[in-house]
Amino acid sequence: MNLATIPLLIAALFMLGSGGTPPGTVQLVLTGQVTLASTATSPAETQPGAIIVADATAHLPAGTEVEGPIHVIGGELTVDGHVAGDVVQLAGTVVVGPDATIAGELRHVAGTLEVDPAADVARRTSVAVTSDDAGGPATYVPLAVSTLLLALLAGWLARSRPRLLGNVADAVTSHPVIVLTVGVLLGLTSIALIVFMGFTLVLLPVALVALAVGAVALAAGTIGLGHAVGRRMPGVSPPVGTALGVVVTVAALQVVGLVPVVGGLVAIAVLLAGLGATILTYFGLARFEPVHIPE
Repeated sequence: MNLATIPLLIAALFMLGSGGTPPGTVQLVLTGQVTLASTATSPAETQPGAIIVADATAHLPAGTEVEGPIHVIGGELTVDGHVAGDVVQLAGTVVVGPDATIAGELRHVAGTLEVDPAADVARRTSVAVTSDDAGGPATYVPLAVSTLLLALLAGWLARSRPRLLGNVADAVTSHPVIVLTVGVLLGLTSIALIVFMGFTLVLLPVALVALAVGAVALAAGTIGLGHAVGRRMPGVSPPVGTALGVVVTVAALQVVGLVPVVGGLVAIAVLLAGLGATILTYFGLARFEPVHIPE
């Protein structure tokens, strides 16, 4: 599955868990060409449960029915049969044929949508997603505001809790390979765990808490990286240096991320190193010392 679909997968799982009564089962269609239901032998033949279409080409033939809802986060979905629930398109391509019926809501957020005029759709909504292709200054306002808030928090921590930041920064600069390895392992396992919890539906609140903790850990790691940069700035106090270090770190990650493929991987590696250092130092509460095995 494409890594870009993982956030959309998590969003779809949260939508399933928060949309009234959760479905009994969830079918994830990852790749390949899949027929969602074989030709029905009776009107009562229905495929139950929610369906999430990722990078696959899925088809619901005429004469068949699924309970739904269907969430499309990539790939292509062609509907020629009957969907008893909603069809939600977050990405990819959705084609609704002339024989299709959607008893619920056809909700289009992003991607390519083609609906035949003869199709029977109970309700259709669309969320307008606009983008500034010119890359105007307004596109950087959220990043600038979040960076400023993070820098102010970093400066306060450098003044009131310098040891916390020092422990994280020391772990990054003294043991980069170890913290990066831990960050990568933690990132991969966390994504898998959150997705699995999402599939249980009843554990969606726990998955939401896990996402919040992960966001806090990434922010703490970024502050630790900023502290490591700021304390190398001559002639500035630790709080000012740490705040400036956070700004420099975020700006550098943005610039490096502009480089195709390699730049993005480098930026992710730096963030994961900060995450690993944060976890290994228990959010800066303890200094990290690697275990030495005696010869």
